[in-house]
Amino acid sequence: MPDKNEIFVLAKTACNAFMQWAGKRARLQVRPAGDTEAPPTLLFRPKGGKADRFYTAIVVLQADTPAITPLIRDWHRNQKADENRVLLAPYIPAEQAKKLRAADIPFLDTAGNVYLAETGFFALVVGCPPPAGMKIAPPTRPRQLLNPKGTKVLFVLLARPEYLNRPYRDIADAAGVALGTVNGVIANLKRTGYLVDLGKNGKQLLQRPALIEKWTAAYAEQLVPRHVVRRFRAETPDWWKKANLGAHNALWGGDVAADRMTGYLKPGEITVYAKGIPATLLREQRMRADPAGDVAVVEIFWNFPPTETEADRVPPLLVYADLMATGDPRAIETAGLIHERCLA
Repeated sequence: MPDKNEIFVLAKTACNAFMQWAGKRARLQVRPAGDTEAPPTLLFRPKGGKADRFYTAIVVLQADTPAITPLIRDWHRNQKADENRVLLAPYIPAEQAKKLRAADIPFLDTAGNVYLAETGFFALVVGCPPPAGMKIAPPTRPRQLLNPKGTKVLFVLLARPEYLNRPYRDIADAAGVALGTVNGVIANLKRTGYLVDLGKNGKQLLQRPALIEKWTAAYAEQLVPRHVVRRFRAETPDWWKKANLGAHNALWGGDVAADRMTGYLKPGEITVYAKGIPATLLREQRMRADPAGDVAVVEIFWNFPPTETEADRVPPLLVYADLMATGDPRAIETAGLIHERCLA
């Protein structure tokens, strides 16, 4: 982690980049650094403004998915009523900037990318290239732990911790992967400090919260684009309110699962997880194939049954990850509730 002087330079550089864009419309500057280890404070002063606005800078050194995902989830829940905060980073790629804007999180970087909304002032700049000389790490091939097959294995171990102490063959069957993949993932977890073997007392996952966030980011990048999704439209729009998917060998996911867990999210898209096409459900609800339909039938990628608590829902971990992958602020807020109640 850079020292406070390097953070101060980062903040000052980002403010200067903002000023080049804003011109005389507004000023943004860093208050002189004190002797404390507190994050830098930025002073915003619009032209003709009657009052200054102070922002506490929340510094993120690498604005990638693993860093941005939990930040979006917790930003508004952790913010004090009288506190103004802005995300500060050396560089914020366009993909992450759009997610932050959708979540109404102010941001600033040294390239001139910015989102700042104040009374009488609005700034939104996305897509500026990195400053000359800044090295951006190129995309790397996922390690075995977080490639598509490894992500499936990790899902089994996080959603069903008891599998950690079952034979590797059971884990492979539950994840739908080869036995060698399980060997590689377990070895990787040990090597990276996420798993400890206690001998007769069994194996145990360590740093579970961090591992969940890594899995959530990998799921969005590695598995969601590979989902087999079939779309339908039901004859009755609110059919999902009384339907029991357990009778059709299917499970609720996404918005409906979240609504049944929290009562907080009004379902938009209806997500059903099933092995193949749930023909009996389609007949019962008189569904027809429709590429623009609001019912998404997603192919199940695991091989273990729901618990008694889950009933006809997918595991809470998957509900959480699907909500986070939407980028929708309301869905992410609901994901935060599920994280608190079921995962933390």
